[in-house]
Amino acid sequence: MQEGHVHSDFKGFLKGRLLQLIAGKARLHVILSTYNHVTDFENGPYNTGQEGLTLHVQAGGFAPSLPALMMASMLGSGGGEFLDAVNGYESRTALAEVESHMGAVAAPAMQNAVPILAFVYYGLSAGSKPLDTARRLHREFGATVVLVACDCGAHGKQLEVGPLVDAGDVADLVFGNRCGCRDEMHDIAMTIIAGWPTRSGGS
Repeated sequence: MQEGHVHSDFKGFLKGRLLQLIAGKARLHVILSTYNHVTDFENGPYNTGQEGLTLHVQAGGFAPSLPALMMASMLGSGGGEFLDAVNGYESRTALAEVESHMGAVAAPAMQNAVPILAFVYYGLSAGSKPLDTARRLHREFGATVVLVACDCGAHGKQLEVGPLVDAGDVADLVFGNRCGCRDEMHDIAMTIIAGWPTRSGGS
């Protein structure tokens, strides 16, 4: 993976690289894509209150189900493997639902020549599906894509993402502090809104 594209300091990413990604833009369509939810954000378009800046949350709302947690508890030592399997299936299902609406969310911006900046959550539960989402966002809609990941299996994630960075499909990989990165997605959105350049000009 190319140096400078992996960010382990999330707060540093917010103050530095993220603001670079929006600098000089007169228009921008931001997409937050996750199979979880985003703290304090409803699923769908969000009114940023900033001219030229639109934001859309695509959240699958995944959370471990109570029956699955109860069954895992009953299974004892085998419960973790069972829960991983259930969570994997349910998170991939949630992400597939998110993916099914991707065209409706991204295509209008592309058709109107509005740059797209997409943040895709990359957790362990959904396997490689978030990478497929990232690749599609870049190749089909021309989006600049940032993968947002928890640090579970960080080394393996870097190895998986490396080829996408080298191919230009992913611009950056940033590690958050909590599994699910629900708060991190929220912080990314609010940082963009607060840091949006109000002056005219840019691309």
